[in-house]
Amino acid sequence: MSLLRKIIPKRVPVIRQMSQAECGPACLAMIFAYYQHHVPLYILSEECQTHRNGVNAKILKNVAENYGYICKAYRVNSSSALFQVTLPVILYWDQNHYVVLEKINQQYAWIVDPAMGRKKITLEELDAHFSQVVFTFSPTDQLKQVEHIQSSAKKLLRYAFLKSGLTFFMFFLSFLVQLIAISVPFLMGYIIDQYVNKTNSSIYQNLFLIIAGLLITFFLFSYIRSILFVQLQRYISSAISKDYLEHLLQLPLRFFEQRNTGDLATRMNNVSMIREILSTTGVAVVLDMTLILIYFFAMLVQSPFLSGVTFIVGAIQVMLMVLFLRIIRHYSQQELAMQATSQSYLTEALRSILLVKSTHKEDKILVNWLNMYSDQMKYFSLRFLRSGLLNSIVSSLTLATPLILLLFGMHEISKGNMTLGGLITFNSLAMAFLAPINSIITYAQSFQILFSVFERLQDALITRPEIDKEESKAKDKVTLGKVPITFEDVSFAYQKDQPILEKVSFTIYPGEKVALVGPTGSGKSSIVKLLLGLYKPVAGHIRFGEHEINEIDLHHLRSQVGVVLQETFLFNESIEKNIAFFEELPIQQVQAGAQLAALDEEIKKMPLGYHTIIGENGQNLSGGQRQRLSIARALATQPSLLILDEATSHLDSITERKLNETFKKNGITQLIIAHRLSTIMDADQIIVLDQGKIQGIGTHEILLKECELYRNLWKEQGEKAPEFQATSASV
Repeated sequence: MSLLRKIIPKRVPVIRQMSQAECGPACLAMIFAYYQHHVPLYILSEECQTHRNGVNAKILKNVAENYGYICKAYRVNSSSALFQVTLPVILYWDQNHYVVLEKINQQYAWIVDPAMGRKKITLEELDAHFSQVVFTFSPTDQLKQVEHIQSSAKKLLRYAFLKSGLTFFMFFLSFLVQLIAISVPFLMGYIIDQYVNKTNSSIYQNLFLIIAGLLITFFLFSYIRSILFVQLQRYISSAISKDYLEHLLQLPLRFFEQRNTGDLATRMNNVSMIREILSTTGVAVVLDMTLILIYFFAMLVQSPFLSGVTFIVGAIQVMLMVLFLRIIRHYSQQELAMQATSQSYLTEALRSILLVKSTHKEDKILVNWLNMYSDQMKYFSLRFLRSGLLNSIVSSLTLATPLILLLFGMHEISKGNMTLGGLITFNSLAMAFLAPINSIITYAQSFQILFSVFERLQDALITRPEIDKEESKAKDKVTLGKVPITFEDVSFAYQKDQPILEKVSFTIYPGEKVALVGPTGSGKSSIVKLLLGLYKPVAGHIRFGEHEINEIDLHHLRSQVGVVLQETFLFNESIEKNIAFFEELPIQQVQAGAQLAALDEEIKKMPLGYHTIIGENGQNLSGGQRQRLSIARALATQPSLLILDEATSHLDSITERKLNETFKKNGITQLIIAHRLSTIMDADQIIVLDQGKIQGIGTHEILLKECELYRNLWKEQGEKAPEFQATSASV
């Protein structure tokens, strides 16, 4: 093994990023794997606290050191300094990306890009992209080990044998079908030898009956097997789709914020590809490998010499397969990555079609998408060219094999080692021996696509769920309308050195109307995410009554909350189903929600009333109607806490006033993210935030007196602040 390692140069394994922000953790995973230290990407991504803005150099260095590496970061003036460092290293690339430098000489550099794979570039290209920061790594004797993750192959195999009884019965039928196929060459040889020896013609009647029986049996077994194949495909597709979507929906919010919706949808659509390949080839590969052995032993009985010749042809085909498969898989991965990119872009373009058409950007959108699609087609073409070359070589060898065997076989006949019927039998057996090898070569190419697809699915499957269902059942159930919600010295950051909230403290009492105000990026939305348990604070306490947030059942907590976001999210369903929002609510409760949202009268005037289909994301409704429909949805479940993120921005002042009166009359606790201060003047508490810190807490009147930031925000919105005889210092 050590000699083999000296002959074959050590390479950095390609580990692909699964989101735009994961290039740093992916490069770390590649460096670790180079030193035979395998750490799953999702674990490194969590420890790097990867967020949509990526990972900075300091965090990357700290994580490497935590795993037992001596990591140093240098700023260099030019790429010539890279000749002095021990490779592999991580390079900062294009001011927004990380790649691994694997090898460099006086003409070229070899990099491993977590987004694009392994590439050979010129030194001029290196200088153009290198952003003058390099990370070097030296492993110590105390590398931190992590739990072994089950491989993709084993997980896929589990799906193939999901219905083990069905799978083995199908395998048994396939085996019987092949036994019938094996009998055909022997029958052919027997018929020819009987003809040459001029046997009594009456034997042909019996042979005809045997052939007819074999044909009928072959048809029945093949047809039953095809029915079982369909059933197995259905089971596999349902199992993978269910497991993937069920797990996907349980993942933390951070996972979705790092990935494009179009990319995730593409992965889900690729499940059909897994179903087709796994159900049709999974059993076939096992069967073909068995048949190879059976046919080989059958050939040995006929002629050991010709068996050796056939074996050499088969071995050449297998070696070619091994040589080509790595290249084919690389192009498959690139093609899937480009497909996800183009699909995400197309999804975004169609979602913003109103803006696109209003600004006449149709041609620009088309050009950009065509560029992405052409990249996808480039790798598609490269994959098929390599597959075509492999298949052409294999087909040529298969075509030449009967002629080669005929030449050697005639020599064996002349020596008296074979009969003519025996040679024809052997030729048929040899073709039957090579056929499953050719099939395995085809399957192997399909499996490269399969592994690439499943690799992208596994990105979600190996990520830990947000909430453990069994643990959640054992946790405390809190009734929101009866207990105060307290933030005590809460701090939060997506990344350790970039705080979003610092020592935030406040209390929301049942029935209160509390507003969060402040400039963009001050931490208002982060407070809502923390309150709902979508993120965990890095310091401080969040309590519901006497219970810490980590002690309560988050599913039960969220079921008591109604959320209305600034951006409405509606489904292409009826108004009734949109308000019920996947709950089995009686129509009276749905109508009650619409009445509270001042929408009931307008719905009744529509020809189909509550059965009206509203179009994708409510495109058949006005902006105000969409917003009130979202409010009706939140109110229909009779929540104890209502969270409103600028939820009345599309409403006129009269409707807005009616809604506020409704909320107050029903005693619903409200937490409002407000940009228009005129909408929260009657709030019981207004919390003023700036750069993650509380600048003031109080009513509208108190804050105008005591909080300079609030007073400035009020003035910026064109409202006139009352004059006071004495103004306190700003808080």
